Amino acid sequence: MAVLLIFAADDKRDAIKREVVVTGAGIGGSIAGGTLAGLACGPGAPVCVVVGAFVGGALAAFSVDYLW
Repeated sequence: MAVLLIFAADDKRDAIKREVVVTGAGIGGSIAGGTLAGLACGPGAPVCVVVGAFVGGALAAFSVDYLW
């Protein structure tokens, strides 16, 4: 999707910057969300980490994209 948005953009440099920042925020949010969920859940950590990583990554990426 990021490649398509970059190719379709008029200003390629701005589109590349935006996609790098949004993707980086998603990765960082996934790491943070998975870590926090794993620490909070105890025995259910495997399930919590997956859910926390997904939610954290989605929230971070959507937030950065919205603020951009």
